[in-house]
Amino acid sequence: MIVKQNDRLKIMEIWLTRADQEDTALLECLKPKYAEWKQQGILPVVYRSGTESLFDCTLDLLKYNRKLSAQIEVQNAKRTGA
Repeated sequence: MIVKQNDRLKIMEIWLTRADQEDTALLECLKPKYAEWKQQGILPVVYRSGTESLFDCTLDLLKYNRKLSAQIEVQNAKRTGA
């Protein structure tokens, strides 16, 4: 688990690993901290590690964005008659 305070955004970032997410004692001891931070005007933001391959998901996202970009280029070219 990594906890970082972002003063500029007034958030407390809590990064949980897969093991952290399964640790019920850890999750329970965080609950009072969430309330404390909220009273201080700090929004707790929890990031949870996923179960999928980060490489594969990123590659799929890049492929999708490139395909979408190409479709927009074709539509723009049709509109302008190029």
